[in-house]
Amino acid sequence: MEGQEILEKSGIMVPGSQSDKKFYWLYPIIVSDRELCYKMLNNRGIDAYLGTTQLRPVVTPMGSKYQEPTETLELFDKILYLPIHKNVPLPAVQKICKVVVDTVEEVEIINTRKGALKPKI
Repeated sequence: MEGQEILEKSGIMVPGSQSDKKFYWLYPIIVSDRELCYKMLNNRGIDAYLGTTQLRPVVTPMGSKYQEPTETLELFDKILYLPIHKNVPLPAVQKICKVVVDTVEEVEIINTRKGALKPKI
């Protein structure tokens, strides 16, 4: 099973997955809590990355008839980059993706429990 397939079957969004050409050195995914996922993945030996890359949203020019891409801008706050590119062997990609899936699921459980512990006002 391909890495992208592993991620998407678990519900992880992969921006650009429908593109015919993939030329990235860092593989973007969308997660609900990127800081916690980042910390946990790095603790598990996956060199995830939070910083800025060449992937950036295009902001609507002032006076344009187009609306601000608010949904896209919100997604950029949830992007986490994985160390996957065309030179990574498939078994390594599969291993990374399985660790990512397990970690994202664990983060969701942690955040659900945190939400349940918050006092209701």
